[in-house]
Amino acid sequence: MDNAGIFYATATGRTDRLVDQIELQWEGHLHRAELKSTDPKDLQGFDFLLLGSPTYGIGDLHHHWHDFLDGMKELDLSKKTVGLFVMADGRFHGDSFAGALGLLFDSIQPLGGVIRGSSDPEDYQFSKTTSLRCGGQFPGLVVDWSSPGERRKTPERITRWLRQLRD
Repeated sequence: MDNAGIFYATATGRTDRLVDQIELQWEGHLHRAELKSTDPKDLQGFDFLLLGSPTYGIGDLHHHWHDFLDGMKELDLSKKTVGLFVMADGRFHGDSFAGALGLLFDSIQPLGGVIRGSSDPEDYQFSKTTSLRCGGQFPGLVVDWSSPGERRKTPERITRWLRQLRD
């Protein structure tokens, strides 16, 4: 997994801090790029892609993803392994929990990449989500730093997710 890149959007810095934690557990070099300063064609230079976003408002992606996804429509990701990750908020947005993950999955899957890694919804506190795929699982890493007690679970969730990406 040496030829890997992590591409993400952030506004408040939480997703940036999550990327810091992912980098600490990643084995090998991980090219890091925020979407606001990245061309979608840059993804073609990597065999392994980690793509992430905070979940905004009522289950939406960060606004930088909208234009970025438009630019990705012509890309062929068929020879790439993809891991998705999102920040979620079960405390204040439990009725649209991790909505950005479903949007990312539905946008990336048609491009041919092999999306790996999942999270068990039973491990989170929320009332509703539109992001369950893959046999009732979240199709990527979900991190919730807003709900009580959730932040301390982040390192183990990252470890479990990265293990799934490697296997």
